[in-house]
Amino acid sequence: MKNTEAMALIKQTEQCFVVWDTALNEVIEVQCIESNPSPEQFMGTLGSTRSVTTNPTKGRFLISAKVTMAALEAEQADTIRIRDRIRIFDSWQRCTNDELIRILERQDFQQPMDSYHGSHVIVRMLYRLRASRLSEGELERLERVARFKNSDQAMQRVFDSLDCYLAGIRRDLARLKRIWMKYSSKTRPAIWWEEFTEVAGDLRSSDAEIIEGLIQTIEQATMFGPKWDAMIALGKIGPPAGQQAAEVIRKVIYDSNPKVSVTRDRVIARIASAESEWRSCPECTNGLIPIVRYGVPSTAECEQCVGLGLVQSYETSSLGIRQI
Repeated sequence: MKNTEAMALIKQTEQCFVVWDTALNEVIEVQCIESNPSPEQFMGTLGSTRSVTTNPTKGRFLISAKVTMAALEAEQADTIRIRDRIRIFDSWQRCTNDELIRILERQDFQQPMDSYHGSHVIVRMLYRLRASRLSEGELERLERVARFKNSDQAMQRVFDSLDCYLAGIRRDLARLKRIWMKYSSKTRPAIWWEEFTEVAGDLRSSDAEIIEGLIQTIEQATMFGPKWDAMIALGKIGPPAGQQAAEVIRKVIYDSNPKVSVTRDRVIARIASAESEWRSCPECTNGLIPIVRYGVPSTAECEQCVGLGLVQSYETSSLGIRQI
């Protein structure tokens, strides 16, 4: 429907849930939300759209009195922006390593892609999806990119993350510890730095200070994401993580859902057992499998090893690659 038609329906309600067909980039449904709905009624609206479409959709809860024509047009513009960014992400899947590295070197990002998000995605792609296929010449070029300096804190974080990932690719524990020492005087990197946590787990660092930092993340982080990442890293590290790690994980990570419970118990079992009882998971790389998420090349935790990259010696399975 046209924006004028959608606006007329919106203004008949006090609050509503508006659904857009993102392929057509137009409103396809306006649902009235009752005054003072229960949380169950409010959230249930998400799954109760009546319109039939095979195209992707997005929805917004809106206070009708505050909705303007400009707001509807802004939503349409945002849909176009996201669509164009996904088109860029998709093109990167077909790029060679040389082409991706050249984009990083030149910071050559086409609108609406920005340097921060574009660099972040490429750096992560190269580590998680292409590390084994990077030549020494390509690694040297990435080393030069990692030495870039930027006054913008977010962009500098990207280059520092690349430094972490290069430590992972080169299996350089001493380099990882130098990165830790550089930042630990300011803040514990593991608490706020996902890439450091990831590489510390992938390299199975047995460094006592790094392990303590991961344990502190589980104890102190306010968001669940950093707690989860630190738990996975400690699970990858295994027996060197020690009894304290297992006790903190058991105390802090609750049975919030079956996946969390299974992963927590697997991590504790890994820490409490002998290294000889585990082998590399045949289904993944470092606990991750390649997927395409909303058109973006990405990864997901392997179901076979629950993201640890290791299975107990008697386990066998074949789960393959999935698309979501």
